[in-house]
Amino acid sequence: MINVSLFLFLILFQTHHSHFQRECV
Repeated sequence: MINVSLFLFLILFQTHHSHFQRECV
């Protein structure tokens, strides 16, 4: 069973990464 915290962390990390890339570009 996957931890909800880990799942949320992954989603937040991916979203933040995408935002960071968009900011860079």
